[in-house]
Amino acid sequence: MLRALLLCACFSPVFAADSAPPPPPVSAPLPPDPGVASTPPSEISDSGALTPPSAFAFRGGLGFTADPDTFLTALEFDFVATPNISLGPLIQIGVSDKHTLIAPTLNARYQFLISDADKDVARLKPFVNAGLGLVYMEKERKHRTDADEVDFLLNTGFGLEYDLHESVSVGTHFLFNIVPWEVVDERFFFSWQVLTLTLRF
Repeated sequence: MLRALLLCACFSPVFAADSAPPPPPVSAPLPPDPGVASTPPSEISDSGALTPPSAFAFRGGLGFTADPDTFLTALEFDFVATPNISLGPLIQIGVSDKHTLIAPTLNARYQFLISDADKDVARLKPFVNAGLGLVYMEKERKHRTDADEVDFLLNTGFGLEYDLHESVSVGTHFLFNIVPWEVVDERFFFSWQVLTLTLRF
């Protein structure tokens, strides 16, 4: 009887070890969810090098036109479709002693992003644009009735903006305006917004 008790005491740890449940398996890390978009490093705005995505942009500019020579005021409202592409109305208003012009157009803009450069250089945003619309022009004539006409207008141009802040930038904008048919003896005028201010929201 004593021998049987001793045998049970010796082998009971072995049986307990054999009957213990195995440890739970170590699960592998889950792969990233393709449906959740991550922000690439080039779009991080902490450095101020890149403009964060915005839905709309309002832009105003002051400058002049040549042939005819007028003082120019321009207003533009953009819908930002992608970080590079925007679309919206532009109106140019030029006034002088002898001429008045009003040119509303629908313009598309393509902006180049310099993301691999130094942060100060990356704040520069060169762009090109083109538009289609109308032009109204009035011309004062001595000893005769003033002439005024309306016609279609095509324009194309380029410019440069510099980000002062995530939602504010300044720039300059050159625009070549082509009138397919003559308007008060004018088929073309050049406009330069010497200084522009853009607000994004």
